[in-house]
Amino acid sequence: MSILSAGTCKLLGRSLLAILGGYGLAALFAAALPLWLPQISGMSRADAALIGMMLSFLIFALWILFAFAARSGTRALMLHLLLSAPLLLSLMLLEAPAP
Repeated sequence: MSILSAGTCKLLGRSLLAILGGYGLAALFAAALPLWLPQISGMSRADAALIGMMLSFLIFALWILFAFAARSGTRALMLHLLLSAPLLLSLMLLEAPAP
């Protein structure tokens, strides 16, 4: 007899994906946006960092909603990987400007 039922395991998996995955996605976005915005729009680095942090809260909340609204946990995980891969790649390729 298992301690956790199948439904409990699915709920636990989606909860971990929502909380940890959402935090990771928001952190990647908050780190990448301040590198993109000064190059695209010419705004200051401080303003770009502030906008990135504010938008990361929105991304975190939306990701939590999506993780539970997705048709399956696998679909949510694949979308998470699809969204975070370009952000991670851009962080590796773009260099932070010198202060």
